[in-house]
Amino acid sequence: MPTPKVSMHKIKEVIRLKAASLPLRTIASASKLSLGAVAKICKGRRTSRIILAFAGRSHR
Repeated sequence: MPTPKVSMHKIKEVIRLKAASLPLRTIASASKLSLGAVAKICKGRRTSRIILAFAGRSHR
């Protein structure tokens, strides 16, 4: 059985919490997602730039 997709609302919440420098485990429990799902969302160059933009920092 395929796993359900993560909603855009949850993805935005994870990015917002990561921009607040919270650890992945805390983000996972706050957003009610698995640690692996949170890690996949936070992984990647594009997401990193979004997180930095939310945090008000430059990506260069």
